[in-house]
Amino acid sequence: MLADEIRLCTACKLRDECRQPIPGEGPLDAKIIFIGRNPGRTEDATGKPFQGQAGNLLIRMIRALGLEREQCYITNVVKCYTKGNRIPEAQSIHTCSEKWLWRELAEHTTVSKPLIVTLGSEALHLFQPYGSIMQLTGTTHSFMNLIIFHSLHPAAPLHDQLKYQLFMETIEKLKVLYRAQGKEKSND
Repeated sequence: MLADEIRLCTACKLRDECRQPIPGEGPLDAKIIFIGRNPGRTEDATGKPFQGQAGNLLIRMIRALGLEREQCYITNVVKCYTKGNRIPEAQSIHTCSEKWLWRELAEHTTVSKPLIVTLGSEALHLFQPYGSIMQLTGTTHSFMNLIIFHSLHPAAPLHDQLKYQLFMETIEKLKVLYRAQGKEKSND
């Protein structure tokens, strides 16, 4: 199983900084995939992606779509915590995305055509190499027949009022897009 392979990964030096690599979690047939940068200290301790304050804001985004966390697939570009929560080096981003992230996405896109939401610059730049996260937040583009929506990482607005407002506006844009895609929860 892919998650078990990820937990055993030693492909880069980041493995020495964390308790364990953290695979994504959620159903294979998820209608939406959220991709962040890499686990933080809380995630490293729990072994689950997007915990703590940033996880709470992500849950707020998910619930605005009429979903629960368990209905979404949540993962990161890099699977290991970086000490001091520093940005992973380009080599680690390349290694981890090539070895793991593209395989996670391939598994999910074989089952369905989920909407993909990038959370922050590192995830954004895997799909859209040019432009800043502040410029591209709330925008979409097509990538290999998938719709990619860009958002600030949920940690960004925690201590910045301007980014908080932008994040809340982005939730509204995502809600409109998600409903237009016909992926909202069925009330049947």
